Amino acid sequence: MSASQEESTFTIDENSRLDIPKGAMVQHGLGIESLDVDDEMVLYDTLRNQSYRLNAPATEIWKRLDRGLAYEALVADFAAKDDSPQAPDGVEQTLPDFLTKLADRGLIGINQPS
Repeated sequence: MSASQEESTFTIDENSRLDIPKGAMVQHGLGIESLDVDDEMVLYDTLRNQSYRLNAPATEIWKRLDRGLAYEALVADFAAKDDSPQAPDGVEQTLPDFLTKLADRGLIGINQPS
């Protein structure tokens, strides 16, 4: 790796989890483009010139963000589909962790309730 290149490393622990208030809307971040590739997705952050690959369960979450659901509705939607092979196990644990990772990278925003 040359001196002008930097490697990005992202770590998440239980202390850095998002605190999402009741009724908050979770939405795609500004400048994020997406491309479906089979059952996965590639995200491109046009503001930071970064790309990310989402696996199938992560793609399902990302697509649900298009529907403009509140956080509680996202959790309920996945919990209702828990028997689906695309749904993550333990949605109450998995979803906040995944959303925290997306938020740390600027890929989503949390719209606070008024």
